Amino acid sequence: MASTSRLPLLLLLILWTIFFKVDSSLLPSPSDCGAIHLTVSALDYKLSRNPSKDNFIELNWDLSRCSGVPDSQIPNQIALYKNDPTTSNASIPLTTIFLKDHEWGYYVTDTTLGEIRLPGKRAIKYINNKIQSNIRASNSICLPFWIASFRDNQLLKSDCLKMQPTWMGDIKQDIADLQLFKIILPGTHNAGSYQFQTMLQLFRSNLIERFTLCQGVDIYTQLIFGIRYLDFRISYQALSSEKLWLSHGMVRVRPLMPLLQDIKRFLRLTSDEIVILDVHQLPAGFYDSNDAILEKRHDTLIEVFLKEFSEYIVDYEALMNSVGGTQTLKVQDIWNSGKKLIIGYPERRIISKYKWLWPAVTHMWANTNNPYELKTYLDRVMYENNMNSLWSAMAQTTPTPMDIVFSDKSLKLNADAINRNLTKWVQYDWSNRANIVSSDFFLGNNVINLAVYYNSLKGQMKKTTLGKMMFPY
Repeated sequence: MASTSRLPLLLLLILWTIFFKVDSSLLPSPSDCGAIHLTVSALDYKLSRNPSKDNFIELNWDLSRCSGVPDSQIPNQIALYKNDPTTSNASIPLTTIFLKDHEWGYYVTDTTLGEIRLPGKRAIKYINNKIQSNIRASNSICLPFWIASFRDNQLLKSDCLKMQPTWMGDIKQDIADLQLFKIILPGTHNAGSYQFQTMLQLFRSNLIERFTLCQGVDIYTQLIFGIRYLDFRISYQALSSEKLWLSHGMVRVRPLMPLLQDIKRFLRLTSDEIVILDVHQLPAGFYDSNDAILEKRHDTLIEVFLKEFSEYIVDYEALMNSVGGTQTLKVQDIWNSGKKLIIGYPERRIISKYKWLWPAVTHMWANTNNPYELKTYLDRVMYENNMNSLWSAMAQTTPTPMDIVFSDKSLKLNADAINRNLTKWVQYDWSNRANIVSSDFFLGNNVINLAVYYNSLKGQMKKTTLGKMMFPY
């Protein structure tokens, strides 16, 4: 039986289905019986596999909504394909499993993701032209991996592992009137910690790497897949030829400039995608030993932002003066400004000097290595939080010093324990409450696709009398 917290949304969905037409080409049904999707396992290897291989494709399915559904509509097999299984030239499945042998709702296959072929400039330009011409369609791009569900030999559902490079533009008509801090924005925790560009890169799977790297792909690839919030921690290294570094705590990961160029490349290619670059921490080099601010070093970082992004930066003070504050800020207000990059900063003194800077996004962080405690904390945040500004549910567990020193655990293992659960949390518990949802190794969850679905649904609902009652913001 559905919990009371879900009943208003479920009732609204039922009434919406009965009385109002929903554009089914844009709105899949992620919550029905036998819903399926693909993810990429965070783990490097499974069982006795070659540990040099990683990024294994993971099959995911959900039978929790099948009560009362005829047996003929309940899947008993799941298969992985290299192309669309609904077409006449469908390939032989790479993997087929029988669900009676796998009761947990997921299965990590032997197939690896391999090199990701990203869409080129011409493809993105074509999509942008469609959006600007108000051609309403999903412009997701399928990678060559498809999941299909069957009842015996009868195909029930299929879906692909997809990139969502222009999802905000794709559903522009739906989300324009929604408040920015009331839509779901997929984010990456420690976004730039995906690969060392220091001497540490020579030592695979060492202790520092296991507890430092939080993502598996670069910034540009994150954005192309659909991430719109980037959590950065930046240090100033006075003795290095490169002064500005992306760091995780006190550990340098890689120089900052290439990461900024990745963001700029994405902003140049897309028209309506709003990106949040949140400088959440300045762990080294920006304060002296007495915690006094080293203002010139902050100025150096701000000057880099201005040089790289001047044509894209959303001016916080000007926008707030225009709309009257964050509590009334809508997605359309950002688009009306003609800009699309929000830069958050953690130091108030610097914000008062550069008034176009945004306050750093508030992180709701459980500081626990226990998945149950993480869910309990974030549930409480979702249902008690009345914030009128951007905030992020930090959906990752935090290793303890004992974990780091005395165990064989890693951030990848932590992410593997959280990500498939995170998909369910967003889908069933937080769909009408979350703002930014930040995760580690984000390809292991389905948050991006759920964000597109629920943001679009919420926007379409709000245009009705019933929806305005449910979503007054």
